[in-house]
Amino acid sequence: MLHFLQEMKIPVSAGSDVYLLWVQIQQWHSFPVAFEEWRQSTEEIFRDFFSPFQHQILSYFPDKTSIGILIYSLENKLMDADVYYARLNMIYSRITRQFSCSCAFYTRPSFQVSELSRTAAALQEERKNNICQSSGIFFSDSASVPQTITYCEPELLSQFEMYLSGNQAGKAEQEALLYLQSLNINNKLNHDTLVEFCKNYYHCAYSAARKLELPAHSLPAFEDVAGISSAVTLESAAAYLKKITSFFVSACSETETSDNSLAIIEKYIRENLDSPLQCAQIAKAVYLSPDYISRLFHKEKGMPLKEYITLTKMKAAKNLLITTSLPVSLIAAKVGYDNFSHFSKVYKKVMGTTPSSERNA
Repeated sequence: MLHFLQEMKIPVSAGSDVYLLWVQIQQWHSFPVAFEEWRQSTEEIFRDFFSPFQHQILSYFPDKTSIGILIYSLENKLMDADVYYARLNMIYSRITRQFSCSCAFYTRPSFQVSELSRTAAALQEERKNNICQSSGIFFSDSASVPQTITYCEPELLSQFEMYLSGNQAGKAEQEALLYLQSLNINNKLNHDTLVEFCKNYYHCAYSAARKLELPAHSLPAFEDVAGISSAVTLESAAAYLKKITSFFVSACSETETSDNSLAIIEKYIRENLDSPLQCAQIAKAVYLSPDYISRLFHKEKGMPLKEYITLTKMKAAKNLLITTSLPVSLIAAKVGYDNFSHFSKVYKKVMGTTPSSERNA
């Protein structure tokens, strides 16, 4: 890190005292500010507040809502902590007013450049563990303490799975949120605990979906929790639980009766005749399992799904052959066949005559 600073001609040595600050936008209250405007204005604000003290800043923008700032003295005499903190209070007020936003400042007492990497990692850990996205200035003067993960009891996880597989996804979501809130009230909810809980809840949902013969592979991915950020917050975790609830509510409502399921599948097939229409594709689109769909068509239609799709395509092709003057090759494409020769063979096998004979009959 020191080598990097020296390459940039920053006048510091391994023993130089510096401050490090991490700024995180939590929420835009009106509308998001364009990144270039946010970057230039923020750098200008910090320079305005520190340059009168013969201090300079070096900024780093890892994404569009974060900034890391290294503050160093040109005279090798760093300002006192109380002056530094007073400056931060004024900057915080300026930024939140000017950009109409909520934000969090994470910083620590001065340290030597040789400790820069360790301090930066500690600030990132503090930012990550602000799972409630609280705003303000967080000034920590203690060393980072490894976070203790509180694991959800197996009995409670089994209860979540029971609710999810028993058409009570809403109750599972409610109980899960109450559990997280109780951890938070008792100061046991940190980032790593939240991550482990979301992973376990996903496994409960996956098992429940398998029991209900729903397409478990279509469950919202765990990666959706963090969104564009690498950190999971209480808000993003709650949104993830709601996505899982929506998955079960939607899927279970569609499987209440076989007639309703059949109508949904048939409608999807009719609206997508120009595509290959594989069973897995249909299952994912209508939130049903491939095995369930196969059994349903054998039971209700007396034929495999593949045979039903082919028959539906050929009936649609026959209608176009009789009622339009479209080229046969275009009709073939409209029912999902790029190869005209293959289409003709399938049509003759199913309908007992060739497409050309059908048109001329």
